[in-house]
Amino acid sequence: MVSYRCFGGSEISDCAVCAAVPEFTVDGRVAAACAEWLAYPDCPLLRGLEKGDRLRDLEVSYLKYGPVGFVTVQGGLVLGPPVDSLRQTLDNLTDHGETQLVLNLGGVDRLDSSGIGLLVKVLQTCKGAGGNVKLTHLPRVVVQTLSMCRLLPLFEVYDEDQDAIASFG
Repeated sequence: MVSYRCFGGSEISDCAVCAAVPEFTVDGRVAAACAEWLAYPDCPLLRGLEKGDRLRDLEVSYLKYGPVGFVTVQGGLVLGPPVDSLRQTLDNLTDHGETQLVLNLGGVDRLDSSGIGLLVKVLQTCKGAGGNVKLTHLPRVVVQTLSMCRLLPLFEVYDEDQDAIASFG
């Protein structure tokens, strides 16, 4: 395994999620001043980004299919306003009895520990109330991150939204 050092001097590993740490962004902008800061030039999280590029804001939409809530997420699911806005949406849904949720994460292009924590929290909340959270259209970065943390098996994952919705019976 190859190792690199980030701009703060910390060692980071040569993996697809190395750039998910919040220190790589400042106010939603890539803070890297040189290639070493990006650590792994082929990382799908930062591919094509240059210093000062604007990262995409998180977009969340909600639809209701019978007893199932369907949430579509697009953008970076990272520390700060992105995770806070999704947390607020999901907390509002669960507070109002929505415990059968399908999350379409096909548009998620970054995922850090804060985003992972939110996914696990909403899963625990829904299961504790007799429901479940099912994930659809997982992009590579989400699969790699959840797999690396050994959390992917906690979730039911589907390729198609309708299959996940129908699985609630």
